[in-house]
Amino acid sequence: MHFTFVATLSPELRLRNDLMHNYNPLERPVERSDDPVVVTLGVIFQQIIDLNERQEKLEINAWLKYNWKDTKLRWDPLEYENITDLRHPAGTIWQPDILLYNRYLILLLEFQHFFIKRRLIYSHIKSHWHS
Repeated sequence: MHFTFVATLSPELRLRNDLMHNYNPLERPVERSDDPVVVTLGVIFQQIIDLNERQEKLEINAWLKYNWKDTKLRWDPLEYENITDLRHPAGTIWQPDILLYNRYLILLLEFQHFFIKRRLIYSHIKSHWHS
């Protein structure tokens, strides 16, 4: 008796495997070592917590949005059943070393400790992260 096992990977798993093969999240996402990584930063305001005009103090709740291009994370959606975006756990793809510094930093770090961050990548090499 002879058995043949055939296993097929889902398009998403196949895409993830193809993208992560030889990918190093510690390497800057550039073609040449002298190329810059252009990172844009946006602020998405959620609410005003406190406004004190006399002290010129504004306390807000906001998300920071970072965007950059990672040329190593590009694919043709037609090869993967039209998948155009993919979510990755934090630490599996390169991310910029940017830290918001202010007197509420300790609260920010405690808050981020409870958050599981995910990075969103698109087929057209754009990466994106909210924190």
